[in-house]
Amino acid sequence: MKKMKIVPGEAMILNNIGLVYDVLEEKRTALDYFNQSLDLSQKIQDQESVANTLYNLAVLKYNQGNLNEALTSIESAINIIEELYTEIIITKLPQSDFTTVQNYYQFYIDLLIQLHKQNPNQGYDIKAYELSEKLKNRQTNLTIIYP
Repeated sequence: MKKMKIVPGEAMILNNIGLVYDVLEEKRTALDYFNQSLDLSQKIQDQESVANTLYNLAVLKYNQGNLNEALTSIESAINIIEELYTEIIITKLPQSDFTTVQNYYQFYIDLLIQLHKQNPNQGYDIKAYELSEKLKNRQTNLTIIYP
């Protein structure tokens, strides 16, 4: 059996190609590239790439109106980010890295608000509020460290 050679950055390239197809409104092709990126990222155990691809999958699903699928993807991405960047580590992140993490959380909050509009009795509003407060606390911690 022949081993496949993995090119450094290949998962990121596949993810970026998916983003291009997403912008071109070729959603099926974008989804295919995101899935390839996700598979490769998981295979090489690049958790940051996994989280990034899951985020992009969540946005794609959201834009297609598949809010529950988007929720599953963004929650998985957030879980990975939480594992990678604990409270102590996240306060030492460069501002640019925190901005990426912040985008994940903001998307998650926006998605929860949309889900709350569809299902007002499911507690999505409370979860969105809690995430918003968590994000504010992290921003405050960064401001203290990086005045």
